[in-house]
Amino acid sequence: SGTIHHVGLEAGDGQTVKGEFTDYILPIVFPGEDLAQAEISPLFDKARVMPPTLIATAGFDPLRDSARAYAAKLIGEGNDVIYLEYPSLIHGFTQHTAVTNAAVHAALQSAEAAGKMARDAVKARSLRSGPGRTPANEHQ
Repeated sequence: SGTIHHVGLEAGDGQTVKGEFTDYILPIVFPGEDLAQAEISPLFDKARVMPPTLIATAGFDPLRDSARAYAAKLIGEGNDVIYLEYPSLIHGFTQHTAVTNAAVHAALQSAEAAGKMARDAVKARSLRSGPGRTPANEHQ
């Protein structure tokens, strides 16, 4: 039922973030922790139904491959997922909107996708609630 949606701004130049960086940085960020905890990497979480999920990542992002795998896992479990990947950008691209127009475009596109998901969820909930009922007055 879910689908991975790939979105790219520009073709990358073949540069990649190497796994050695992630292998180096994770023990520094999570010293002494089991890196297979779902709280550290949701990829290791048990299968379950999740709300509609937006995953946005960058081409130069040490979490990119994990994000791809997590999106595929969620979809395989029947969840609705929008996966956005911006090949020319780096991790944390939403914090670089003053630096590059590509980050501005990616941030706006990600926000629009999140807004659409929220509107669709509210609409679906309203339809399930029945005529005359809205999520706001459901519990009154």
